[in-house]
Amino acid sequence: MARVVAGARVKAYAIGLAVFLTVVVGLSRVYIGVHYATDVLAGWSVGSAWSILCGVVALRLQRRGQVEQPREEDGTQGAGAA
Repeated sequence: MARVVAGARVKAYAIGLAVFLTVVVGLSRVYIGVHYATDVLAGWSVGSAWSILCGVVALRLQRRGQVEQPREEDGTQGAGAA
């Protein structure tokens, strides 16, 4: 979502909302007793590592020209840009 919307405030809102929901869901799992805190921390860690890996691969593919070309102003291309 943050890659395709215009405006820094909307991007920050989308990222902030995603982080907030991730934290709240993780904490709620511990609170209601369906997971240990270590389970939630492990999930957050694995999810973060996967996200970073996917971002690095996508950036390298963009720079090689094997997927969408990066835009000049921020290094990414939005939806609908040709």
